[in-house]
Amino acid sequence: MSKEYRNSWLRSPKGRFYQHRCNAQQRGVPFTLTFEEWINLWGDKYEKRGCKEGDYVMCRQGDVGAYEAGNVFIDTAKANISQVPPSKMISSAKINRAIAEEIREDLLLGALVKTCAEKYGISRQSVSDIKWRRTWL
Repeated sequence: MSKEYRNSWLRSPKGRFYQHRCNAQQRGVPFTLTFEEWINLWGDKYEKRGCKEGDYVMCRQGDVGAYEAGNVFIDTAKANISQVPPSKMISSAKINRAIAEEIREDLLLGALVKTCAEKYGISRQSVSDIKWRRTWL
């Protein structure tokens, strides 16, 4: 498979669906939606997906439970963040470059994202961001 084909597939709706499912799995969140359910939920907001202000995201009721029919809805990223329970809003300010490297090493040795998040007292999303070098480079 060529790099161009792979990249174009990843940008397709089916590719975005699989990325979403894999990201949920990395965060330890069950994902039972079929592609058809997923794309129908997005409707006309599919092209406006993203994490910037004004973009839309797929939300879970109370930010708990699975990505499954009846528990998900589409809303703005800003609205989704405002619905996160305070218990899940753990500050990432305690992370520095040295700790990020420790987390990467733990992950390379087979530790789960969820385990690292609990060990270091940070969110699973922060661990995932460190893992994929989206932050604390």
